[in-house]
Amino acid sequence: METIEVIINPDSLLKPYLEYSFLNLQLTKYPNLNVKYRGNLGADIFNFKPDTALFIFIEKDFVRYFTLFTSNYRKHPIVLFVKENNIRLLIEIKSLLKPVGIIHINDLSLDNFSQMILIALKRPPFHSALILKQLKLGTQVSDLDYQILDYLKMGKEIKNMHEHLPASASTLLRRKKELKKTLSVWDKNDTSLICAAIQNGLIDP
Repeated sequence: METIEVIINPDSLLKPYLEYSFLNLQLTKYPNLNVKYRGNLGADIFNFKPDTALFIFIEKDFVRYFTLFTSNYRKHPIVLFVKENNIRLLIEIKSLLKPVGIIHINDLSLDNFSQMILIALKRPPFHSALILKQLKLGTQVSDLDYQILDYLKMGKEIKNMHEHLPASASTLLRRKKELKKTLSVWDKNDTSLICAAIQNGLIDP
């Protein structure tokens, strides 16, 4: 018997959607899937059985228990559901947890929910369309690019940024131009670049 443990905050707005979606898994068609809900991640963290697949919705409470999954529960298949755009966190989670699937909430519908789950469990790894787009963007952005964006968001000008970052002013200006090209920002306003970076999950709002 394979068990799917669903970890979700009891107050989450996703809970009704998830419960309804699981009805569409047609458990009579897949009798080896047994669904359980766990609402308190802290209390239940050490009760997972070896044959359990974990469904985790990335919410604020989860981040506090992040290291527990990296050390003790690497043997469990993990399917992550992401509802916010945060490429840096996404790449870190993918590297440390090695999930069998990462699915963005905006890629879900009642029609494709069960299909995505089963593909992730049976033919891993599986990433939904928005996750693939974010991971691709993450490979195009360097640590220096992230630092440039962070400083621009703080209101610092690119011409003075070389005093704080390990690069020349010309290198920083070139990297900013590349960032604008990558994010399809065509005007000279840094505000547009910051907005595009936030929208694509490169920096926090």
